[in-house]
Amino acid sequence: MIRKKGQGTNQRTGKKVVIGAVDDPIHPVQFWANSKGQRWDPLQPEKKLWSAVLEDAFQCCVKGQVSGESSKVRKQEEIENAKAWFLSEQTDIGSFLWVCKTLDLDPKRVLKRVTSLVDDKKMAA
Repeated sequence: MIRKKGQGTNQRTGKKVVIGAVDDPIHPVQFWANSKGQRWDPLQPEKKLWSAVLEDAFQCCVKGQVSGESSKVRKQEEIENAKAWFLSEQTDIGSFLWVCKTLDLDPKRVLKRVTSLVDDKKMAA
């Protein structure tokens, strides 16, 4: 999916936002169209679940966001586990490759996007 760049205003807060910035979140809806141009069926709750798993791993890797209160050590462990999940070559249920297949996503393309954003984050730091 091509993301437009530009500026806008958050209707709820009235604050200006930059669209397409590195910290702009990617939501499951952006993954719901498959390679054949078919839309994701909202009646398939398992796809919604695995989209949320993918988004959670993405948020952990790219933004360093982990669920709940965590110590610095635990937070770093979760980030490293998320990175390892993306890089794993396993194909069993729940693996990155399996999730991509379930959601009709190209794992190489998703991984390329994640690694480019992680690299951008490191360069900005």
